[in-house]
Amino acid sequence: MILLGADAGFLRPGLVIVDIDESTLDLETSTVLEVMTIETERMDKKSRKLQDVSVAEDDASRIKKIVVGIEDIVTRHRPKLAIVELPISGAKSSVAAKGMAFASATFVSTLYCLKVDTVLISPYDNKIGSTGNVKAEKEEVIAAVVSIWPDISWPLMRSKSRAKEPDNGKLEALSDALSTIITYVKLRKKNAKLVLVKHE
Repeated sequence: MILLGADAGFLRPGLVIVDIDESTLDLETSTVLEVMTIETERMDKKSRKLQDVSVAEDDASRIKKIVVGIEDIVTRHRPKLAIVELPISGAKSSVAAKGMAFASATFVSTLYCLKVDTVLISPYDNKIGSTGNVKAEKEEVIAAVVSIWPDISWPLMRSKSRAKEPDNGKLEALSDALSTIITYVKLRKKNAKLVLVKHE
């Protein structure tokens, strides 16, 4: 069974594809087929002014980039199900709150239009699923993911001086995305109720 796991951020969403035996849901024998992030850095005020681009136009361009990225990975892998960590309340600024709302709406609506059933998971449940600790730090989530899939090729820094170091921003997004797969499997094995958005 092909699963899409996603960390639905607005700045740097993480997406992963995992192949797992549907009958056993055995994480140890599952295979990570692809990991990818979608970079959607917002334009600074000076750049927008020079290029005569409004905030709304910049936001729309970023949303389009995410939609295209989701469509690309879904088209290539045809996942049976998507498991998405959606951002929830707790934003420290209006810009962050707007980003959370855009990310949530973009992921849910795009996957619905692509006819991919989607399980929604909160960041809290995702931390518990992979680490057992709702207050887990990013490093703990990464360690939990690596313990199951130790051979993943993480994206590296682009800087020549740091070219052999993992890109921490991408690493965090991808770890959260892989954590959704762990969480989904544990919830399924417990017969827990899932928040499911089904396409019609």
